[in-house]
Amino acid sequence: MGSVLRLEVHDYEGPTRWRWVLTDASGAFIADHEVRIDERSWQYEAFTDLEYYISSYAAPDRYAEDEARIVAEVGKWLGAVVFGPVAESLAQAARRTPVTVRVVVPDGANALLFLPFELAYAGGGPLAVQDVTLVMEAAGGGHLAPFGSPWTRCLPMRRCCLLVSSLTCAASSTATCPASTATQRRRWRLACSASPKVTQS
Repeated sequence: MGSVLRLEVHDYEGPTRWRWVLTDASGAFIADHEVRIDERSWQYEAFTDLEYYISSYAAPDRYAEDEARIVAEVGKWLGAVVFGPVAESLAQAARRTPVTVRVVVPDGANALLFLPFELAYAGGGPLAVQDVTLVMEAAGGGHLAPFGSPWTRCLPMRRCCLLVSSLTCAASSTATCPASTATQRRRWRLACSASPKVTQS
């Protein structure tokens, strides 16, 4: 059936400074992390407009390779800098059962709702392919689709993932993968290709 966790943005000072607080369904504390981002870093520039960054810096003669490398490096940076110990806590929870994470964003921080947090690495691969579903939620109410960012809105239940070679969905009998556009399929391919753990099942 899976579990539901709550990841709240606290002490929001701006798009480079806030605190994550992760709790379980009963409200019990699991982990927190003080986010302090160097906005001069190339990873932050890429994170805030990933498609533009890739189109600007991926070499035409090796576009796919550069694209995958940039996504993977941004994902590792997200895991270390933006999520910190929260990323590993999410990955650990997902090893026991699929996890849905309600990511609650306060008023004034709505820009966070549309960033590709799902690409964050933990345990060697992106959260997006480790049975962790991020559901972005404004504090005043209202939900976005799982993975609120334009980068992916595909349900990752039971390692639902688009294979790099065929762009078909590798899911269990109970899962669906409703990537409805070429852009969504491409971005799921990127998340999958960044993880050495993804295999067809």
